[in-house]
Amino acid sequence: RSNKNRNPKRTDMLANLKKGDEVQTIGGEFARVVDVQADRDLLPEDAKRNTKIWYSRNSIHRVITDDAKANAK
Repeated sequence: RSNKNRNPKRTDMLANLKKGDEVQTIGGEFARVVDVQADRDLLPEDAKRNTKIWYSRNSIHRVITDDAKANAK
């Protein structure tokens, strides 16, 4: 049952991604979304070299919220 409940939440989370959201990828990388397209998101890889990489929408693990940031401190 938990998988049934988790799947719609994940679908909603991925559908509501927008420019400026801070996310964590399934590989553990943290980044802020630079651009959003229907099936992929652009995340900065190296700020010094201005390198950005397109990530598949499914490779986004979670969106970091303000509540999660406050709990981490």
